[in-house]
Order: sequence, then structure tokens, then C-alpha cells
Amino acid sequence: MPADTKAPSISALQGASATQLSLSFDGARHTLWVRCHPTPAPRFTHRFIDEVLAMQRRLTESHGVVSASNGEIELKWLVYASAVPNVFNLGGDLPFFLQCAREQDSEALYRYARSCIEICLQHAKAYGGTVSTIALVQGMALGGGFESALSSQWLVAEESAKFALPETKFSLFPGMGAFNLLARRMPAREAERIVFSEKVYSAAEMMALGGVDLVVPDGQGVAAVEDWIDRYPNGRRDHCMRDQPVTEAELDASIRAWVDTAMRMDASDIKLIERLIRSQEVMLKRTAAKPVP
Repeated sequence: MPADTKAPSISALQGASATQLSLSFDGARHTLWVRCHPTPAPRFTHRFIDEVLAMQRRLTESHGVVSASNGEIELKWLVYASAVPNVFNLGGDLPFFLQCAREQDSEALYRYARSCIEICLQHAKAYGGTVSTIALVQGMALGGGFESALSSQWLVAEESAKFALPETKFSLFPGMGAFNLLARRMPAREAERIVFSEKVYSAAEMMALGGVDLVVPDGQGVAAVEDWIDRYPNGRRDHCMRDQPVTEAELDASIRAWVDTAMRMDASDIKLIERLIRSQEVMLKRTAAKPVP
């Protein structure tokens, strides 16, 4: 970290006005936990994206160094998890997506998609330091939620976790790098099959394919991540996402094609998205009010 740059505290990393993230620091493990609770729904809303990018920018500027009570500490691990019961993330902001599609506002949709891939890119760059990254998936990871989890080097899932890329149901494709990210973990043919299958995969199925690194019983995800970090206290470097990180060029090409395809959706596709929004709203109402531990 440059001599004239002061390491941020955890509260400074999170930001005084943050409402979408809760950060905590495990000093013994040199680990930052980022628990996400986007509102009004666990999707990639504009407010959620802005807060994540701001946190990432501060962490990158400090080269992964944070200020703690006992001095400045270099992070070795960053863990993304959800504070929403049974949901990791439902993906893109579908109401905003529909608005852009109806108004044929390709520029607004591109700007939105660009901010989404920037999160993946910053994550893949290890925050300017030597930070190893883990996604802990407890519950549903759909569309962009699944893609964001895949941008971590390591993906730990509880047994009841579900993974899906539903975009092809409405004549679209997952545009935030699903194929590029999956193809780092498995043969390209298998990655393509997952992208276009419309299937909901269990954690065990996704682990067998190479998309998940570890599956643990429900309720044991946090302990499993801590155990993983205890085995590799200085971080773990032996992952294809570090050796062959996704590039800005390939993700930008993906979202440009995605936006172009979105502008050509017909009325039946829009009705399917409206139905998906309603089904997600019903599911969220059934979700317990208490955050996961």
C-alpha cells in the first residue's frame, strides 16, 4: 500500500450510509466477511451495486490492507455471503430490465450491465493485493447471482443450495459472464450445456460438474469456510480463476450482445419475465424475516 494511503477501517470500507451490505472482520483469520442484503429484494439493484462497487474501490485502493484495533492488517481472504434466508441472490433487477426493454433504452441497460460486470472484474483482480475469495451459497443463486458467485475463486455451498440460469426461458442468455466463468472450471462444452439447459442444479450436481468446490450440510457453511481458511491461512493461489481471470474485453463483449438481444424480445418473452417476477415475490414472502447467522 502506498505510504501516503491510510488503510480503511471496516466501517469506512462499508460506508456510513450503507444499507445493502454488512461487513465484519475476522482478525485471527485475516478475513473480511461481506454479507449482502439488497432491498427491496435480493437482486442486483442499483443501490446494491453502488454499495458493492464503493466497498471494492476502497479495498482496492488500500491494496487489501485494513485498519484494525491492533494496527494495519493485510487481508488474506474475502468471503461473500447472503444475509437473506434461503437466497444467495436472485440475479438481475428484473423490473428495471423490463422498463428498459419496453422503452428500448439500450444505453441505460448497457450502463447497468457494465456496473454488474465491474463487480466481477474487481473481485477477480484480488483487490490489488493477494486476497483469495470465497462465495458461500446458502439458498438460491439464480442468473446474475450465480454468475457473481462464480467470480470468486472458491465456491462453497450448503446442501440445499440451488443454481440456475433461467434467461434462456425468455429468449435471452446469461450475459454477465456465465459461460466465461464456468468454462474456467470445466470443459467449454459442459459450460455451454449448463448455460442453455434451463435446469435447476442442486449443490451436489454442480459440484460433480466442477462449478462448486465444496458442499456441506445445511447450517454448516460458515464453519466450513472457517475450516477452509484455517487450512490455508495465507490464502490459496492454485485456482484457474487466478491463473486465467476473466477479462474486461470478453465480459464487455458479452453484455453488448446481451443488451442487443434484450432489445429484440417480444411480448411473450416479456410476459414470461413478468411471471418470473411474481413467482419470486411469492417466494420471498414465504422467506423467514430473520437474517441467516
